[in-house]
Amino acid sequence: MVKAVAAKRNLELRSHSDLNRFVAELRREANEPEIRRLWQIATSLHQNFYEAWLPGETVKESVEDIKRFREMLERMLHTP
Repeated sequence: MVKAVAAKRNLELRSHSDLNRFVAELRREANEPEIRRLWQIATSLHQNFYEAWLPGETVKESVEDIKRFREMLERMLHTP
């Protein structure tokens, strides 16, 4: 979803560094500090997909956070 928002702006994100900078920009633009926290949860879950270091309970508890993050990004995607 982050890459989709970037693509809407004619930006191509090619690295994790690009993704992190873009999410920081979105946070500033939206004046929404929660974006940073939700992004950090998403990146932890992404890393966990490959490394399986988070307890299952933590993953389950993060589902609502990720839904919230997706909703925020979807609104950005559908605003002119």
